Amino acid sequence: MSTKVMWFINVPTPVMGQHLGRKIRGSGGWLGALLDVAGRSKQDDLEFCVCCACAAPCDENFESDGIHYRIISQPRYFPELLEKRLLTKCLAAIREYQPDIIHIHGTERFYCRLAEISEVRERIALAVSLQGIITPCAYWENYYGTPSWRTLWQIHSCSDFLSGRGLWHGWRQLIRNARREQQCCNSVPWFFGRTDWDRAWGRRLNPAAGYFRVGEVLRDEFFQTKWEIGKCHRHQVVFTNAGHPRRGTECLLEAVELLQQDFPDIRIVLAGNLSPRKIYNRYLHRRMQRLGNLIELKGLCSATEVASLLKESHVFVLSSLIENSPNSLCEAQVVGIPVIAADVGGVASLIEAGHTGLLFPKNDATLLAERIRSIFMDDALAEKLGREAQLIALKRHAPIQIATELFHAYQNIMNLSGK
Repeated sequence: MSTKVMWFINVPTPVMGQHLGRKIRGSGGWLGALLDVAGRSKQDDLEFCVCCACAAPCDENFESDGIHYRIISQPRYFPELLEKRLLTKCLAAIREYQPDIIHIHGTERFYCRLAEISEVRERIALAVSLQGIITPCAYWENYYGTPSWRTLWQIHSCSDFLSGRGLWHGWRQLIRNARREQQCCNSVPWFFGRTDWDRAWGRRLNPAAGYFRVGEVLRDEFFQTKWEIGKCHRHQVVFTNAGHPRRGTECLLEAVELLQQDFPDIRIVLAGNLSPRKIYNRYLHRRMQRLGNLIELKGLCSATEVASLLKESHVFVLSSLIENSPNSLCEAQVVGIPVIAADVGGVASLIEAGHTGLLFPKNDATLLAERIRSIFMDDALAEKLGREAQLIALKRHAPIQIATELFHAYQNIMNLSGK
């Protein structure tokens, strides 16, 4: 008899997006890649059902390549107002599918409340993957950084407060979600993680919970791309996702300004959009105008397009104020481009300073500029960092190894839970 595994995910996979008539780009791709690995591993005793609450006209069930999918319809705006109704829909889907294991990907949404329901907790083995842990993300210094009062005024407006859709509202909602995370995690029996940082936070959220280290699958396009110093655009810096203050975009922009005099041809390429919040978007545009035509906004990119940008650039920079194990950093390491990252959260589990990348203290634009300078000035260092990171990353993200870790975790959870 096969073991039935039910996933609850935050973002639709590409298959779900295709079913809805949308092109899903960005964070949903790695979940699709993990499902592909599960399928290729020939684990005939596992059956998967993937459930996602997202903006859709109605609830839908369908099947593709042997995977069951359930789309739960929610409003596009303020879905948190209907959490109880959405949770009821999830519970109905569980009763219909009758899973042996529930695997919740992330603590960001209401799915973790399933752990509080006795019907689920007592009958079904349940595990939660620690992705972006909300509680530390809700700290002021990790959400906003260290802005001046003038900057705070510039990135908010009266309409933001009235509409409830600005950065301030987002921070208040994150604080509420952090409280929910702390409450729900008390009932979670098992955590999956991949860094020393998320293991520590898992223990803090629930000291009694077990922990399994399960790596993260990356999309195939990055394994098929290889960076070479002789074929890149010199002095081109690539980064992703500038849509929020916690991404540290201003720190990177300041570092590039410091380098302009010595490297007049320096340029930044952003693979991703700016903020959907109008006021903050306008603020970033004004800030970027100081660099003139030295920054290029590529908009949302496919995996192939991002891989190509990594291959063409001289260095990848992650300037975020808080991260666990960012896929963008891991993808850059797999491609083999030298990487520079802020030493925050779980990043230290991904980078050995001086060997597989360079680190700098968050918000330190001066030291970031020096790290970028060292890459620009020393080809041997750039090649060494890229080569060593690629060797480690290819092993860390080997699909078969990750499938083995995942199935081993499922088997142990079933054995230890006695369900």
